Amino acid sequence: MAATDSMDNRADTSWGVKDRVTALVLGYLCYSTYLLQVGVVALLVKTAKTFQLSIAEVSWVLTIELLVGAVAFAWMTRLGDLYGKRRLMLIGLAVALLGAVICALAPTFAILLVGRALMGAQMPLLQMPAATARDTMPPARARRTIVITHVMTTWGVASGIAVGGLAGTANLGIGVFFWIAAGILVLGLLGVWAVVPESPTPEQGRFDLIGGVLLAIGLVALLLGLSSGGTAGWSAPRTVALLAGGVVALAAWWLVESRVAEPLVNTASLRERAVWGPNLATFLVAFGVYGAISAVAQFSQASPARVGYGFGFDGPHTALYAIPTALGALLAASPLRRLGGRIGYDVTLRIGAALCICAYLVFATGNASVIAFMIGVGIYAMGNLACYTSAQIVLLEQVGPERSGVTTGVLGITSAVGNSVGSAAVGAILAGSVNAATRSPEASGYTTAFAACAVAVAAALAVSVMYVRTTR
Repeated sequence: MAATDSMDNRADTSWGVKDRVTALVLGYLCYSTYLLQVGVVALLVKTAKTFQLSIAEVSWVLTIELLVGAVAFAWMTRLGDLYGKRRLMLIGLAVALLGAVICALAPTFAILLVGRALMGAQMPLLQMPAATARDTMPPARARRTIVITHVMTTWGVASGIAVGGLAGTANLGIGVFFWIAAGILVLGLLGVWAVVPESPTPEQGRFDLIGGVLLAIGLVALLLGLSSGGTAGWSAPRTVALLAGGVVALAAWWLVESRVAEPLVNTASLRERAVWGPNLATFLVAFGVYGAISAVAQFSQASPARVGYGFGFDGPHTALYAIPTALGALLAASPLRRLGGRIGYDVTLRIGAALCICAYLVFATGNASVIAFMIGVGIYAMGNLACYTSAQIVLLEQVGPERSGVTTGVLGITSAVGNSVGSAAVGAILAGSVNAATRSPEASGYTTAFAACAVAVAAALAVSVMYVRTTR
């Protein structure tokens, strides 16, 4: 491995201008996807006021994009393997652009939801740039590009917090945000069209429609069930029916995929340690990442005068978390690339998990200090970058270009489900600690939630030690 890494590192220094621009465009796709996704979160209150809805009702602007995005992960990444990833990225951006324009012009909430559903076509762009780099670049350049995409993903989160937080408090209609989104998507379209190469060896075959439909039904039912459990209760008939239906559909999908000649996802490969190990670690990391950061936002916005804890943050104050988020990713990027090449990305995955655990323990024990939370967010950003980047690189190096798209698509689904489970678990913990007098969770509920996220990532660390290995 040492000789290979040395050769890769020498090649890494010979990047031309086009190589760098291609890497930046691929990174921009990840940046813009998260900017638009996170930015909408900060607009929930404004959207609810615009259409005279409750927060529970308006949350569908997030839920519907997540549902469509989960299906798009499975379908578009596989179609990218068959017909070219560049082509599918252009289609995804065009559909999302149409959705943004519909949202900007939407006269009713129903039409806004149609636009948000179309914007879900952008979600696979969180994974397809890495697969494109894997297919079209030498190993060292591909790894460096993947690191760049994840740095820009984190910057997208930071920008979404800032832009959404400011837009949510400005005296402007919500349509302005979606016109900005349309401009961002146009830039992505032009960048992909101009500089991103097509994958050289798309796989020959047919799309497994039955498998695609079963996977879509299973994912939608499962994610809706997790969302319903947090609002209607875990024993509610609707929640039970959705979760059970999702499990049945996914079981049927697995049986079908095990028997067809050209499956959507090769289930035999999913049983290999080199594939399921990084996916399981990613699921556990995603559980902690999304659960913890949602708890940070809620804790920070709590009023200390009313509930006895929190910082009383409003939108612009919450946007301050963008600063340590961006700095953490920037500080971690170069050491991650250098360490990954020297000691292996399986080891940097463990380092990232350890950083995330430290961040969640800071949140659990330092919840009386804004400074402690800012430091914790910076550490979280470093760990988050290391975990997701390392897992993606390790996984991509186990497969050929003919399956790189769908492999990253499965990783994206794993991450999305982990996010949903983590959010639901944290929601259940906080709901179980609500004080009857203040109708808000007790401070101890937040401590428990952060501890649960730390335990999940500790499990990811254990999985990484036992089952994740860099190709040598």
